[in-house]
Amino acid sequence: MAIQYFDASSLAKAMLSAAVFIGLLLAPVTVTFVAVRQVRVNRALAFLQIFTAAGWVVAAASNSFAGFFVGVMVGVPILQSSVPLVTAIWQRNVSATARGKLFGLATSLATLSSVVAGLLIAWFMGDDPGRYRPVMLVLALLLFLGAIAALQLPEQRLRRSVRNPVRLLSLLRENKVFGFLSIVWMLLGFGNLASWPLRTEYIASGKYGFAYTPQSVLILTVVIPLAVTLVATPLWGRFFDQADFVRVRLSINIVFMLSIVFFFQQSLPSQVLGAVMLGLGRGGGLVAWNLWVTKYAPPDRTADYMSVHTFLTGTRGIVAPLLAYALLEPLSLITVTHVSLALITLASLLLLPLLIRPSWAPTQV
Repeated sequence: MAIQYFDASSLAKAMLSAAVFIGLLLAPVTVTFVAVRQVRVNRALAFLQIFTAAGWVVAAASNSFAGFFVGVMVGVPILQSSVPLVTAIWQRNVSATARGKLFGLATSLATLSSVVAGLLIAWFMGDDPGRYRPVMLVLALLLFLGAIAALQLPEQRLRRSVRNPVRLLSLLRENKVFGFLSIVWMLLGFGNLASWPLRTEYIASGKYGFAYTPQSVLILTVVIPLAVTLVATPLWGRFFDQADFVRVRLSINIVFMLSIVFFFQQSLPSQVLGAVMLGLGRGGGLVAWNLWVTKYAPPDRTADYMSVHTFLTGTRGIVAPLLAYALLEPLSLITVTHVSLALITLASLLLLPLLIRPSWAPTQV
């Protein structure tokens, strides 16, 4: 909408693209407010969904880009800031022995619904971007229904920990294993997130000998990875329940490394294999990213730990793609992918000592 209907500025488009990660940066603020005010978690989640729905209504009703921009920039970050609350609900209401399996199943169903919704939206809008208003109003209605569903969840409150959301970052120092794994995850995240946008650049720009059609680019960067993620996520969920987390994380890292090695080749079959590996890695990444703190955090502080994790994710999610494109000037694209691969490899090597340090093993909760 920003590109084709409103002809928005580059800065505005960049901010819209970063809205999800801005929301992750706000997660500690949301968690602190809910904990200090002792708002029931399910009610807080419902309120945030309603607030996001209101943002969609504002975006749909406005005749100017300013209104559209405000609606989206309020709605998306607010919804994303609720991620730690969702993790706390999973930790409280689902046992550790089945948490990964059920989360994997739920995530696959959510991904499938996203695919169906995307196809329906594409069919409805056709070649007319001006038909976005009914779409956003329907999305607002669905968020409202989601809020009603959230109110049916068992009630729980977060532990009052700190009144200053910035102080939650002290968990990185207080829990040395959590802090160490967060540093490792930053290295991994920078490497992974930097390589993702370069895939499209590599096969679509024409600078590297391909210039694939838009349909081919879509298949390699979206369709194949998404299809594999749908199938792989429940399997990773079972693995998450049964195996030590470090082994799960290392396995996911290896898959991501293989996806980079295979995708950035001159062979189409190799690129297809790289797309498959990307989808396989994303399936595991979805489970690990959302649930890993449940294996390291005290049960009553899951949301606190998750808010720190989401804050760090938001930071690298904004910086990594910008840094990758900035490096394309002094370095070649392939060299940047090698840097990404090196960061993921380093993160994996740093995890190896945890396999032989029983004292660093996570607490199962």
